[in-house]
Order: sequence, then C-alpha cells, then structure tokens
Amino acid sequence: MKKKFICIIIVIVVLIICLLIGQFIISYISKTQSSNISNTKNIFEMNSFITNDITKIKISKFDNSSEEPFTCYISDNKQIESFIDTFRNMKLEGYETNDNISPLYIIDFLGNNTTTVILSSNNIGQLSNSNFSKFFKLSNEDFAIIENLTDVKYYLHDSTLDKPSNDTCMNAQSIILSGLSDVEISNLRKQIHDIHSLLEFDLVDNVETLKNANNIYWEPATIDEVFTQPNGVKIQSDGFWQYRDSLQDLLDLNLNDSARSILNTIISRLQNGMDNHDLSECFEVHKLLHDFDYWIVNYPVGSFYAEPADWGGLDCYFGTIEEFHINQ
Repeated sequence: MKKKFICIIIVIVVLIICLLIGQFIISYISKTQSSNISNTKNIFEMNSFITNDITKIKISKFDNSSEEPFTCYISDNKQIESFIDTFRNMKLEGYETNDNISPLYIIDFLGNNTTTVILSSNNIGQLSNSNFSKFFKLSNEDFAIIENLTDVKYYLHDSTLDKPSNDTCMNAQSIILSGLSDVEISNLRKQIHDIHSLLEFDLVDNVETLKNANNIYWEPATIDEVFTQPNGVKIQSDGFWQYRDSLQDLLDLNLNDSARSILNTIISRLQNGMDNHDLSECFEVHKLLHDFDYWIVNYPVGSFYAEPADWGGLDCYFGTIEEFHINQ
C-alpha cells in the first residue's frame, strides 16, 4: 500500500513538472512570436516618406569644432534620383528615444514638402517633415553607404543624351537669332562663347573651394569688391558676378522673346546660385550656356581661339533645346 502511494505521488509530481515545462515552452513561444511581430512593426522603409517632387538636396556635414558645417547641394536630376533611390531601398529599424540627437549629417530633400534626415555618429537618425518625426537606427553598412553619398561630386560634361540633329539645331538657331542685325549676331555669339568658356574654367579651378557653401571665397565670387584674404592680402574680386553682368548686358540687344526668355532664365539661376552659395546651381547654369553656345548660337562649332576646359564637351548635349521648346 505504501509503495502504491509513493508511485501515485511520483506520477503527480511528474505531471506537475511536465505541466510547468509545457507552460514555460508556451510562454516562451508566445513571447518570441510577440517579439517578432513587434520587430516587424518596428521596421519601416523611407520610400513612403520621400516625395517625388524633390528638386534639390542639401547636405550639411558637422564636426567637433564650433565652425559652420560643410554645406553643399545636389541639383543634377540624375544624381538626385540616384541619391533618393538609395535611401528608398533602405529598411530602417525604428528607435525609441526622447533625447535630441547630435547631428553628424543633416540631409534636406527639398520639394513642396521638405523631408529632413539627421544622422548621428552612433548610427541613430531622425526622419521628419512638417507632418511627422520618426527616430531610427541604421546598420553599419547602410551608414557607410550614406556617408559615401554625402561625398558629392560635380561633373562638367556628363550626359548620355543623343546629340540633336542638324535640322533641330539649325531651326533653333534661326529662331533665336531672328530679328538681330549681323553686328548683334556677331556680338551675341562672341559673348556667349566667352562667358561659357570662362565659366567652365572657373568651375574646374574652384570646385573644391566653392563646393562648401560656407567657404569665405564665395564673397569675392559673388560681389564686385576688393576682398581681404585671411592672410591680409587684398585682391580684386572676380567670378560669377562678372558672368551675370555680361549676360545682363546682352539683354540690351534687339532679342526676340525666345532668346530673351532663355537669357533671363540663365541669369536668374546664376543669381540663385550666387545668393545661396550653391555651386550645383552654377553647374546647372553651365549646362544651359553650353547648349546655347555649342548647339544653337554658334552651331556648328568651328575652331577655338582658346582651348576649352574640357574637349569632351563638344560631344555633350544636355537637352535644353527641347527643355525650352524652341522648335515648337
């Protein structure tokens, strides 16, 4: 009888142990599934937060000094698309924090509704616009990808567009030059080519200096003045303001509406680049001048009295004849 009682007790203990183990396993599985669901909900893509109307990207890089950040811009459509596509393909892990993060990079996607991405050195970021704000954490790999993107490059002659046909160029030329005297045509052709060529050399020579919107040498590039350099040496300023003034002088010619509209657009964009210390905008101005010179006003290009900054530009077309609807 005693043995039977002991056996019953042992069975009961075993059943209780099995029940406890079962409850533990069920609880563990439940917590794991709950954790997985939570993690799944905590992952989001940047795709839905960056709109399709982005026209410019502004990048600010900070360091440990108290100086202003290194700030540059992207205006080239292909570069903007590539930049955005890289961000949209990232899966970001949501991050809970009530602290303000210390920025290492601030990236503004400028459009109708600007979206801002702030990244800190510990891979924590903040995504925000006028309607929302989300914190996230980046993998080391994605953080390195973004760091590489912020090393912005500007290219003088980078286009995969086919060259326009002879008929397209000649027709655009006849429209733009109509109403001008022979003397005015000669003046327009020379001045446009001179401004185009000088701007090319200026961009090539000063890209590393003026890439940073906060560089002090933007002042002599945009203002007609005697500029005092950090070493105390005074220099007469030159640069973008000269090209603006020369282009404005061409408005005194008896230009038709099409030619005047194009020149005003070039002047306006150059002034915008000068006002915002935006070198990318000055490269966009070069595209307009390049096509206006080589493919319209001076088409077909003959011999040069001065070597161009980049001979490869002779085969490069940026599509502005179509952009301005000259032949329509």
